[in-house]
Amino acid sequence: MPVCIFDEVKIAQEIAPFASTIWDAEGVNTKAAKLAILFRSEPGASPVEVNSILKKWAWAFSVAAIVAIGCGGGGSHGSTTGGGGNGGGSTGPVVNLGTGPGTVTFEYLSGAGRATGDMTAVINHVTLIDPDTSQIYETIVNPERDILLNGYTIQSVNLNIQITDTTLFNAYPLEIQLIRVQGSGDLTGSSGQPLVNAQFPAHIRLFAGRISNVAVRLDDTMFASDGTFDQDTFLANNTTPETGGTVNSYLADYLMFDISSVNSGLPQLPSGNGSATRVYFTGDNYAVSTSSPGEFDVLTPIGFVEGTFRNPTRSGPISTPGVFTLVQPDPRDPDPNTALRITALQGIWKDVSATVGNMGDFTALSLPSSEDNNFQTVLFIQQSGGVITEMYFGLINYTDGSIAAYPINQVSPGSTLNEIDGTVTNLLDKNGLATSDPSAVRSGTFSLVDGAGTVPATFPTTGKFIVYRR
Repeated sequence: MPVCIFDEVKIAQEIAPFASTIWDAEGVNTKAAKLAILFRSEPGASPVEVNSILKKWAWAFSVAAIVAIGCGGGGSHGSTTGGGGNGGGSTGPVVNLGTGPGTVTFEYLSGAGRATGDMTAVINHVTLIDPDTSQIYETIVNPERDILLNGYTIQSVNLNIQITDTTLFNAYPLEIQLIRVQGSGDLTGSSGQPLVNAQFPAHIRLFAGRISNVAVRLDDTMFASDGTFDQDTFLANNTTPETGGTVNSYLADYLMFDISSVNSGLPQLPSGNGSATRVYFTGDNYAVSTSSPGEFDVLTPIGFVEGTFRNPTRSGPISTPGVFTLVQPDPRDPDPNTALRITALQGIWKDVSATVGNMGDFTALSLPSSEDNNFQTVLFIQQSGGVITEMYFGLINYTDGSIAAYPINQVSPGSTLNEIDGTVTNLLDKNGLATSDPSAVRSGTFSLVDGAGTVPATFPTTGKFIVYRR
């Protein structure tokens, strides 16, 4: 699930000033937010180095996710009305996230530099505690996870929590039952208790029916030879001051849109290997890929993260979502320009039609981020016979009710030219009642007007948008 490792100095120098401007303005300074995308590399640039990103991923992409970028487009205004949505009517597009739980996936990534040793951490119990009710959510890990601390491994543990909307957990309990030392036996806690039972400040948000990831870096530099756990080293590798010093989650289930038939042109693969024919969104992150299984690139404010993907599969009645794998240079290889790569993280994606039904000729869809604040990614999708012929993406700001959106062909390389503008009004909750709380909004009315760019002639100038949440 999508985590990789940015160069810390580059992050601090290039993104932090923009993030500071954005946060200092309490999310209102969208122009400053847009500028952050200008750090994206042009096609043919090298991928972002992956060496310490885990702690900054969600933060860096929370910046990217509120950045509305793009250029191009054209045409005269449309005059029809868009379809309906959840919370405000029974017709038009409908979000269907089922009745299942929210899932948090803990991704344990081992390997320093991801030093020398043979220590294996054993994980057999994972918990989260609701800060409001003190209810403990837990899973017994069976089989237990053996994490080779000086190896470059990735292992996942899912914790499913039945919720109706969203829950924010402000603590991350880390429990390690024991350390196995090859040739020396086990390092254990006293009286059968876990060797490590620590708690760290966190910002872990779950949404009903969706998947959030928490990347947990563990390596042998965090443990003394007697098994003593160095919490400061763990924090230094899993948090950063820019995020408030918390262990953070990020949404990890992408929606895929096939844009191979878009009339206004295609975005470029940031590697320089041609055009992207698919785009992906979670609310936190953006990505692009080819149509055939192959290159998959997650876009960042300072470059891109390289990877590959494969399509969904079906075996009898069982279907499996599409899977992507992000990679990084192998730290054991002295030449980072060679083809040696190791897995950074993996995740899933689904075609938008799998969870958004009755899309019709036009759909306006917004996606909340892991911050669940006043900013949401917004997508405008024009279809003909189920084929996407035009698509814009951008930003809703519920604080001032504004929309800024851009043609999809400028998602890569990023640009803020030819913006179309608009507003959102008549915000409704899941029961169809008026609300001003961004996290409660399930639908509303959008209106589009010319900005620096022109609203496509095929787009309605007003209609209903829906929010991608239960």
